Order: sequence, then C-alpha cells, then structure tokens
Amino acid sequence: MKYILRGSVFQKDQRILGVVLGFLLAVSALLLAIGAWVYWSHPPTWYGYVVGDDRKVYMVNLDTGILQWVSRELDQIHSPTQIDINHSDSILYIASGSYLPRNDYVPVVAIKLNDKADVVFESNLYSDTSTVFPSAWILRYNSSGNSLYVSHLGGSHAMTTLNPLSGEVIGGIKAYIRKDEIFSPDGRRLASILPERSQVRDGKVEILPGAVIIVELDSNDILSLTYLEENKGLYPPWGQTHENYVYVHNRGEGIWLEVYDRASGKQLAAHDLQEIFGSTPNQLHATPIPGTEDVAMSIGGYVVVFDPLTAEVKSKTYVADTILTEVVVTDKPLLRTDITSIERAAEQ
Repeated sequence: MKYILRGSVFQKDQRILGVVLGFLLAVSALLLAIGAWVYWSHPPTWYGYVVGDDRKVYMVNLDTGILQWVSRELDQIHSPTQIDINHSDSILYIASGSYLPRNDYVPVVAIKLNDKADVVFESNLYSDTSTVFPSAWILRYNSSGNSLYVSHLGGSHAMTTLNPLSGEVIGGIKAYIRKDEIFSPDGRRLASILPERSQVRDGKVEILPGAVIIVELDSNDILSLTYLEENKGLYPPWGQTHENYVYVHNRGEGIWLEVYDRASGKQLAAHDLQEIFGSTPNQLHATPIPGTEDVAMSIGGYVVVFDPLTAEVKSKTYVADTILTEVVVTDKPLLRTDITSIERAAEQ
C-alpha cells in the first residue's frame, strides 16, 4: 500500500508539472504573438538620403519631415551626379562628374551611413591610377547581382562593374541602366516599362504603344519586346508588388508624373510637377517608399514626400540652398560610431 501511495503522489506531481509547463508554453506563445503584432502593426521609419553640390550628405526622416543629420564635407567628391544605396550594408554610393577635365576628385566614392560618414572605398574606375579621373554619370546598385554599375567617360563598356564592397573593377556590361528600370530576381536581366505615350516627329504627333522590354545586362540583347494592347500589363514578367505604376518623363513642355493601373493600363492621374511644386524636380523618376503608395523626390532644395495619385504632400523638408541628387531610402537609422557597448547604448 505504501508503494502504491508513493506512485500516486508521483503521478499527481507529474500532472501538476505538466499543467505548469503547459501554462508557461501558452504564456510564451501569447507573448510572442503580442510581440509579432506590435512589430507588424508599427511600420518601419523610412529615411531619405540626398547629396548636395556642397559635397554634404543629408538624411531626412520621411515620416516626420525632419532633417536629422548632415555629414561633414566630403573632399573626395565634386558635383554629385547620381547616388544609390546598399540597404543591407548601409553604404551610400556617390558618383561625381565635371564638364571640364580635372583630376582633383574621385568619380565614385562609397561611404558608410554612420555619423562620421566613413569612406568604404574610392574608385577612379581604372586599374591604372595614373589615368586622369573621368566623370561618372549613371550609377546603379544591383543587390541581386551584387554589383555596382557606373557609366563614365573613357569606359570600354557602356557601364563599368565594380565590387560594391571594395570598389574593385570586376568587369563591365553593354546595357545602360536608367533609375526607373527594374532588375530581375537573378540580377541578370533588366525590365523597361513604357506606358502608351506621344512624341512629335516631323511636326506630327505620334502615339507610341505601351511596351515591356527585357534586356540582358551583359550583352544588352533584347530578350523580349511585348507591345501592350490598350496599355494593359505594365509590369515585368517576374511580377511587381505595387498595384500602380508611377512614370516620370519629360513631355517637352515640362516634367510630368503619371500614374497607371498596372493591370488595366488606365491612366489614373497626371501632374505637371513644375506647376504643382513651383520648381523642376532634380530626378526623372519617383523614389518609392516601400510598404506605402507614397513617393519621394528632390525638388529644388527640398525633399518632398507625396501621394502620386492626388499630389497631396505628406512632408516637405528644406534641406539646403544647393542642387540635390535624387532621393534614396532605407529603413535603417544612421549608425552611431560612439556606441561601443550595450551598456553605453542604454545610457544614451
């Protein structure tokens, strides 16, 4: 009887332990669910970067419209022509150009997006460093292909390919890449999306049909050219997340932003940006803000966030009285070099 009693007590303790563990697991699952809900219900903060003719980098909180950081003057650059961002590694790439021959600047500079704007690399785009530094004009970072493409004077290819972490010249491609063109998931192809549009030729207005053009980066060969019936299907073959397509182009009488429904091809809005904002934009594309339908553009000395459908301004931030590059965005805040430990971070 004593043995049976001890067994019963032991079994009872096991049941109690099982109940406690089950309760703890349920509480843990609930806390994880709450944490996930809090995370997903609070969208990330997006930051916009531009570079001015004053050779400084500016960071704007695109949610609040507050200018949060201005870098030191970067002696390595001249007049910035284009920029791009490596989101994963928090690197900003800056291309510089000049219409006059000169070699007192570096055409491509990469900086770390930290409070000191530390230089990651400088590239004169040639392995022979005695070559006069050329002007760099078009610059695109391809995260899928892990490459940085730069067009410049004197290049043997349409665009020179750089290692995006070291700046080493690793090759070149025959295609030119515009800022509004889309890389394929494998990083080897490029899509141009062109809505139905008009052009004047020999004094007559011609209507050009909408088209999707896919080219191979290395060879610039056209892999496919699809004319769109009634402008329907304004997306690349590998798909696109945004429901609407925002197209910026120069109509001749000004810079226009047009919005189309991708599936139907219907034009939903058309805005003369000069008329709306009182100044010509500094970029011929609209920078999308992920997770929203809003876009950002640099216009005059401002960074402007607006709804492309209605042109409603969400924020307008004065940056500086200088010529600005296009806006690039990231949800990673500026890195702090003065925080070296968790304890110091907690103190600050």
